[in-house]
Amino acid sequence: MSGLDRIKERIVEDARAQAKGLIDDANKKADQIKKESADKAELVAEKIRADYENRAAELKRQMLSTAQMDIRKKNLALKQDLIGQAFDYSHKSIMDLPLADYEKLMEDLLMVAVESGDEEIILSKQDIDRLGEGFVNRINKKLSEKGRLGALKFYKEPGDFTGGFVLRKAGVELNCTIGALLRQLREKIEPQIAEILFAVED
Repeated sequence: MSGLDRIKERIVEDARAQAKGLIDDANKKADQIKKESADKAELVAEKIRADYENRAAELKRQMLSTAQMDIRKKNLALKQDLIGQAFDYSHKSIMDLPLADYEKLMEDLLMVAVESGDEEIILSKQDIDRLGEGFVNRINKKLSEKGRLGALKFYKEPGDFTGGFVLRKAGVELNCTIGALLRQLREKIEPQIAEILFAVED
């Protein structure tokens, strides 16, 4: 083999060795890139999983909070309804009193509510029929016996309410209907009524 051939062969061998080295380096770099990409992908995937887990936890918390708030609202509405029913029952019980007991209640209320003694009394149609025309005369007599002016009189038109009365003088009215009195009473004693009604709650 001539010197030129040996040089050419050496160059080819060197080129092969260099090419192999480059290929090995390229394969190593490719493997490294794959590994780094896989690691990055795993990190991204983990971040996505953690993000969705956090979102799911937050969504669950929000849903639970909303559900609890909704339950509280419904419980409050139910309690208000039950308390309202309790006062409605009280109203009905008053209206169902025997005549003598109901008349005594009305007399007691009037003796406290009357100021001047010459007011007009507005009653419901039911109470006008139930108590009779002589009711006002009996109240005036009781007022006179206590040294007060007894000049009450029926107002010309019956009131649109159930139970109790309205006192009227010079365009000013004092609402003493059973409904109004129970509403005033409810504002004062509703917490006690609620405690009685719901004392067995968890």
